[in-house]
Amino acid sequence: MSIGDRKGVSPIFDETIEIVSEVPRTNLSQEERENGWLGQTNEYCSYAHGGFASIESARTYIIDYMGGRLISEELLSDYDNKELYTTAKYEQYYFVEDWLQNDVPDVEGLLDEQVEKLAKQLESEANKNGYYLLGDIAEYLRDLKDSD
Repeated sequence: MSIGDRKGVSPIFDETIEIVSEVPRTNLSQEERENGWLGQTNEYCSYAHGGFASIESARTYIIDYMGGRLISEELLSDYDNKELYTTAKYEQYYFVEDWLQNDVPDVEGLLDEQVEKLAKQLESEANKNGYYLLGDIAEYLRDLKDSD
């Protein structure tokens, strides 16, 4: 078993780590490499993080040494249900509209500066709860304000 990470592969997490059964290869020379940089294609770069005797030891290394965690099955449905890990800071993501759907703030009469402040507060609240929000909260709130 080998561990490799691919920066930029997942639109959800910048750092995606996967366990593979074969020794990774560099992208130009196709040389087998268990440790180190494997190469870059477009905006994606890959690294190898060692060989392991079992999938369990690879998982332990990812979780204990790299600080990774398994990406939830819900997020993996678009990625062939591979066993992927991430070292990203937040546990889950939400689109701004989904995050606010049950608790839409009243933005009527707010000044632009107040909308910006509210957007920062809402994002901070989401982050404290372990969520990453996709989309521009301030833009969403301005759109709400303009639709009133």
